[in-house]
Amino acid sequence: MTTTTITLQGKARTGSGKGPAGRVRARGSLPAIVYGPGAPARSIEINPRDVRSILASPLGRNTLVTLSIDGQSTLALLKNYEHHPLTREVLHADFYTVTLDRPITVQVPFLLTGKSKGVATQGGILRQIFRTLPVQTTADKIPARIEADVTALELGQSLHVRELTLPAGVTVRFRRHPAHSWQRSGFGVFR
Repeated sequence: MTTTTITLQGKARTGSGKGPAGRVRARGSLPAIVYGPGAPARSIEINPRDVRSILASPLGRNTLVTLSIDGQSTLALLKNYEHHPLTREVLHADFYTVTLDRPITVQVPFLLTGKSKGVATQGGILRQIFRTLPVQTTADKIPARIEADVTALELGQSLHVRELTLPAGVTVRFRRHPAHSWQRSGFGVFR
């Protein structure tokens, strides 16, 4: 978990659509939008390097951002971004406003560590179902990743999400669906 925030300076922009966004990019800025519960969506422009610094940070999209727009500060997360298919230049960004007292759901990387006994000595294959997990927590408690040690797993065993050790204030939230019983197992060792 980290409470490090990145501060972005920006300014409000008028107009929406392809033409105004192109003019913002021609000035060297990045068109973006800020939205969230309890507030209307606002069109802004920011420095494109700021979005790249968010993506390069340890939390990536889950980095808590302080947006300073025309003197007003807002906490937000980078919800989505669009990039050029060839140059990979960031073309647009969406920021979702958050508060530290309201839980949110984000995707967090799920990593397996160690070498399973079932793989090392019994000829099994480790099958990981999930590469990310939907985590519900407040914005200041988002973990960079969730790790699970698989060294004790033998052939035919699996580790369930409910068995993971999670940081305080963090829970894994899958959507409930009766047809998806596979959602309860994160990985297993099979022959």
